[in-house]
Amino acid sequence: MNWLARLKKLESAPNKVPTKPTKPAFAGFVGAVQSAFQESAANDETFKARLGLFTCWGVSLEEGQALAQTLAQRDVEQDERKLCLECACLSDNGGHWHCSQWQRIGLIRNTSLPDEWVRLLQRCAGFQERLTPSGRPVKQTRVVKY
Repeated sequence: MNWLARLKKLESAPNKVPTKPTKPAFAGFVGAVQSAFQESAANDETFKARLGLFTCWGVSLEEGQALAQTLAQRDVEQDERKLCLECACLSDNGGHWHCSQWQRIGLIRNTSLPDEWVRLLQRCAGFQERLTPSGRPVKQTRVVKY
């Protein structure tokens, strides 16, 4: 069969347009939507707890929100890096940051940590969680001022 014969066959075919749908349309949700809302609420609680922690450390509200958003993205990506501000080993001595795990993390001596360093996501051998995974503070945790 050549192309001209095929073309004539297509032109002579009856135009079939459905007059009614074969299946009724379905417009609704499938699955458990409640769990997604519960997860969102848990993430919101964690965000608020982190923001509260950062502002207690003296971080501005805008920077604290940006850091909390960065950590939310880190959680989604399952990144294992941490902020020093999340660590129970961090202390503030009048604007000078100190880490009680300074030998373990490889510092030569117990010097003050730069501001940029405590706000940087990094891997740390001496990290100890300040917040529980649900975003609640650990019971024995407190901010230590020298």
